[in-house]
Amino acid sequence: MRKKLFFFAAALLITFLAPAAAPAAPSAAIDTSKASAGVVTVTYTGDFSKKIKVMIKNGDEKYTYDLFTKDPTRFPLQMGKGGYTVTVLRGLSGDSYSPFATASVNIDEPDDAELYLHSIQLVDFAPEMKSMKGFAALTKDGARLKDKLDLVYGYIVDNVSYDYDKAAEAAAGRLSGYLPVIDDTYKTNLGICYDYSSLFAAALRSAGIPTRLEMGYSTKVESYHAWNEALLGGKWFKMDTTYDAAAKKYKMAFSQAKADADYSVVKKY
Repeated sequence: MRKKLFFFAAALLITFLAPAAAPAAPSAAIDTSKASAGVVTVTYTGDFSKKIKVMIKNGDEKYTYDLFTKDPTRFPLQMGKGGYTVTVLRGLSGDSYSPFATASVNIDEPDDAELYLHSIQLVDFAPEMKSMKGFAALTKDGARLKDKLDLVYGYIVDNVSYDYDKAAEAAAGRLSGYLPVIDDTYKTNLGICYDYSSLFAAALRSAGIPTRLEMGYSTKVESYHAWNEALLGGKWFKMDTTYDAAAKKYKMAFSQAKADADYSVVKKY
């Protein structure tokens, strides 16, 4: 017994004195094989003790995203033709970041019709999701794409209500990095403009209708806002399901198609 105790104690001593393993350096795979279709996929390997961001640039224009998962994540290449640089960065301190992975790709002829059909980080959907199955059943008898759009639009405007509690959290700056969860919005029938527009875009994209999620400002809304544009018959139609759902609830007049002059686009996805 004494010998066993001695060996046990010695093993503990070795464990305590052994140097701690150095944390693995962060890395990321950047897949540009689908760049001609308008998307790039980032797969991050590492910990999240520091913020991880993905920055995509084309000339002087850039989009920056927070990355929260090690799952492959798609991002759009929506800044037209040109040379794109995709960089993955890790937070240092404050607003300082250090790049640790980068890739470049050139796009000669971007196809908006294809680009805005994909599942991406901000419009994250898959056919097996409950929401997408529900919308597929809703639109299965739609003879034309416009019929499918009208069915989806009507469902969201009639059923989804504005989440004033979440809106207050956003206004107070407590939703930094927030991403819509489409199945949650579909299940609860609650959301802010970001949720409405992500759900609408996912449902229309899954039905084969190219759809943008746009953010910026509207003459109809006081704060920073989100809405959609859908491509039908070669023309983009602007729609705002958040506004229309509220207008219908309060028995105000509204129309499905919105005037471009009432919306100022800052970002589009």
